[in-house]
This record gives sequence, C-alpha cells and structure tokens, in this order.
Amino acid sequence: MEISLATVYRHLTSLHEAGAIHAVYGPEGEALYRRCGRAPHHHVRCRSCGRTDEIEASAEHHSLARAARNRSFRDIRFTIELDGICGACS
Repeated sequence: MEISLATVYRHLTSLHEAGAIHAVYGPEGEALYRRCGRAPHHHVRCRSCGRTDEIEASAEHHSLARAARNRSFRDIRFTIELDGICGACS
C-alpha cells in the first residue's frame, strides 16, 4: 500500500487537533507525535536520548485553566514541556 507523505501529515494534524495524539517537539524543532492519556499532563524529555515521559498536571495547571475560564475563555489547552537528562543517561 502506498500513501503520500502529505496524507500522513494531514492525518497527524487532524489527530493532533482532535486531541487523540500529542506533539512533543525534539531538539531540532521536529514534531514527535505520541498517543497520551486524556488526563491533563505535561511532558519531560531527555536531551540526550530523547526519552519522553508524562508528568501528571499539578494544582497550578488546574488553577490556570480556571483563571482562563473566569475570563470567558473556552476549550482551553496548553502544554508545558520540560527537558533534562534522564537517569539512564546521567
């Protein structure tokens, strides 16, 4: 089966916009897509090997979302990406 690269990117964009997959950005700015849980979370990525883990959203996350809703914003989305060196690489 052949499929064009444009079709792949179009579907990735649709899945990302629908919230079915999340984009984590690599060191060169490239989008790395992964399927994540639905609960609010953030990502931490190893600068050495690229390993990416999810971190549960904190109370601050919920507080910021509530503040945005109090200002009449809806469909609030935001991502915090952390990077560092994982235990296996350090």
